[in-house]
Amino acid sequence: MRNIHSFQFRLDFSDQLSYNHSMPEWIGKSIGNVRIEKLLARGGMAEVYLGSHLNLERPVAFKVLHSYIEEDPMLIDRFRREARVVAALRHSNIVQIFDFDTTDGHPYIVMEYLRGPTLAAYLRTLHQRKKRLSSEQVAGLLKGLTDALDYAHRQGVIHRDIKPGNIMLHSKTDEIPLDRPLPSDVEAILTDFGLVRVVNSATQTASGFLSGTPAYMSPEQARGDQIDQRTDIYSLGVVLYEMLAGRVPFEAADTVTILHMHIHTPPPPIPGIAANVQAVAGPGPGGKTQDRRPTRPGLGHEFFRLGGVAPPGYHQRWAFPF
Repeated sequence: MRNIHSFQFRLDFSDQLSYNHSMPEWIGKSIGNVRIEKLLARGGMAEVYLGSHLNLERPVAFKVLHSYIEEDPMLIDRFRREARVVAALRHSNIVQIFDFDTTDGHPYIVMEYLRGPTLAAYLRTLHQRKKRLSSEQVAGLLKGLTDALDYAHRQGVIHRDIKPGNIMLHSKTDEIPLDRPLPSDVEAILTDFGLVRVVNSATQTASGFLSGTPAYMSPEQARGDQIDQRTDIYSLGVVLYEMLAGRVPFEAADTVTILHMHIHTPPPPIPGIAANVQAVAGPGPGGKTQDRRPTRPGLGHEFFRLGGVAPPGYHQRWAFPF
């Protein structure tokens, strides 16, 4: 087991480590088949722009990574190999990747553009108003997320950074204002699938780098151990806990304390939620990897059964694998 304190600097200063302050100005340029129109978001690993695909004649999201791989053939090959695996995923609850390449030494990914807010933005506004998602809404979102993860895991792909900020809320019929109830056809769409691995593939310092977001990290991520699909299971359990409780299970002033809690501390009870339902949400005591459900549908099935709810419009009888 690695000492989590040895990773504190990389975690606390990850934005500075990954951010390249010499990033070019992209707006107004045409890169590949995409004309860049405006900045949508900026984060520690990448910037996201709204673009127009000149051949498809449709809006797209253009994500350019801060990593700078110049002309290193090994790094370019690693980036393309990892991006190719993620681009091969085809699922209605996973954002589709249309293309990827490098420009001015920066890797970029062209993705499906979704207008809806992130689950993180919606939950933040909801909780500020002292409200929660209904059990039916949670069940509907969970159904899409578990289906997406089950599909990706069967393809051998792990997300590595499941969190509300990487989940888009999408409706085919309605806008989704932050201060209004979710529409009946809302879907949860996973974004940035494998982005941590893609980013690491484009850097010289991938090994030993603690990847993920501390509030949602699995114990094995916190320890710097090897991970498998159960890491996504743990992180989705934390997201489910947050949807039910209005907060994440572990909060502290510093990163190392949060990681220590993920490894050693059971989550606090959620007021008003039955113990057997809460047992499905969030990690168990110590977050033991071997105790987690081996497949994603197990989490959804168990929540629907114990909570007495099912996703809206879903009438098939569940066959519970336990």
